[in-house]
Amino acid sequence: MRVTVIGAGYVGTVTGACMAYFGHAVTVVDTDVAKVAKLSKGETPIYEPYLPELLRDANARGGIDFRCDLSDAIAESDVIFIAVGTPPQASGAGGGHSTGPMPRRRKIRLRIVAWRIR
Repeated sequence: MRVTVIGAGYVGTVTGACMAYFGHAVTVVDTDVAKVAKLSKGETPIYEPYLPELLRDANARGGIDFRCDLSDAIAESDVIFIAVGTPPQASGAGGGHSTGPMPRRRKIRLRIVAWRIR
């Protein structure tokens, strides 16, 4: 299965690495060019036990790639995971509000040309 993970933070990177470990072809998309370059070389910007090994193995097999281009990744995918941060409420209270992910969801929706499992 062709999987796209949007967001290369803690959740997105680990999700992408695990999906690639299970044999799926994974593309992780992020807007941070430096982070994408680092991950493409197998370097991890976060700490998670065994993540470097998972990424190295997935990269060697061609099971995972990292990009900044959302359009191509969505067009090629069967499944899309959205793993972007949710900013805290302005009051600092627990829980988050969805103003951060909303523009991203609109961009994603505009690029989907066929049904996907979401």
